[in-house]
Amino acid sequence: VQLAAASGGLFEVALPAPATEAGPPSPIASRSEAKHAWIGPDSYFAMELDAILASQLDHQRSLHEERLGKLSELHAEAVAHVRAEREEAAAREEKLRAEVADTEKRRRALERQVLAARRAKAEAERQLVFVKELNKSFLANRREIQTAGVVSTASGLATSTGPVTDRARLSSEDGAGVVDEEDHEDA
Repeated sequence: VQLAAASGGLFEVALPAPATEAGPPSPIASRSEAKHAWIGPDSYFAMELDAILASQLDHQRSLHEERLGKLSELHAEAVAHVRAEREEAAAREEKLRAEVADTEKRRRALERQVLAARRAKAEAERQLVFVKELNKSFLANRREIQTAGVVSTASGLATSTGPVTDRARLSSEDGAGVVDEEDHEDA
C-alpha cells in the first residue's frame, strides 16, 4: 500500500458508512451506494491508504506544531530582549535628560557668575581710572605746591608755604598719601 501511495497513482477512497446508534444500516437504495458499501480488496487498500495518509498528516502536524512552538519561544525571547533594551534605552535617556538639565542649571549659574564678574571688573576698571586720574591730579597739585613752595621760600614769603603744609598734613592724616608715579615705577 505504501508503494502504491508513493507511485502517485489515483485511488478511489471508499469509506464504510459510519455506525449509528439507530441500529443496523438501512438497505442500499441505489447501485452507486452498493458499490461503496461492498468491502472488497480495493476497499482494504483504500482504508490502508487512508490510515497511512492520516498518520503522515498527523506526523506533519506534530512537526509543524513543534516548529511553531520553537518559533513562538524564539519570538517571545526576541520580544522580551527588545523590551528590555527599550527599557534600558529609556532609562539611559531619562538619566541623560537629567544630566542635561543639571548641566543647563550649572551653565546658567556660571553665566550669571561671569556676568557678575564682568560687572565687577568694569566697576574696578572704572574705579582704577578714577584713582589714576585722582593720583595724577594729586601729583600735579603736589608739583605745583612744591614749585610754589620753592618759589615762596626763595622769596622769603612765609604765607605761600601755609597751604602746602595744610595739604601735606591732610594727606598724612588720611594715611593714603600721594604716590608719585615716578617713585612708584622705581619701586
